Amino acid sequence: MEKRWLNTFFLIFHVSVRSFWIKKSFWLGALIFALCLLILFPFSLGTQVIKRPDVQIGCLWTIMEFVAALCVGRMFATEQEAQALDILLCSRSFRSAILFAKICFTTLFIFSLQIPILFFWLILFNVTIHSYLNFIVTSFFFSFGSASLGSLIYALTTRSLAKEILQNNGMTKMSNQERIIE
Repeated sequence: MEKRWLNTFFLIFHVSVRSFWIKKSFWLGALIFALCLLILFPFSLGTQVIKRPDVQIGCLWTIMEFVAALCVGRMFATEQEAQALDILLCSRSFRSAILFAKICFTTLFIFSLQIPILFFWLILFNVTIHSYLNFIVTSFFFSFGSASLGSLIYALTTRSLAKEILQNNGMTKMSNQERIIE
């Protein structure tokens, strides 16, 4: 049973990573979006306000949250484009393995965007950071938390939408059968 769970986990993670590296356009688009926000924040807030350390760090975490929201929104995009989500849910694979693989993939995806964003933030905002390693560790836990919460919410909404669609189709078929009988 554990071997099947691990096989499911590694299969979903492997497929997600491969599809991510084949289609790098979303990663690059999210990075360009974040860099545009890094450039626009100083103009919108003013040069005097942006020099304050609390505003600088607030700008960074706001941008990171936008990036996390973009990445979580694309979590099941590969399966939806190939219409494989229903097949995965109907298969004998563990749903917890599917969800955990997607959480791990999204964490990796968000974290791979946070490193260059942090680098450009240090340059553009002229920030001296004393504990760079602590900031990287905090960014990793932030990406894991965002991926976990986002994937749970996404999975709940996906399941509820599928349930509503199935219920509507079942009611339509019943009403057609009733019409035939009458």
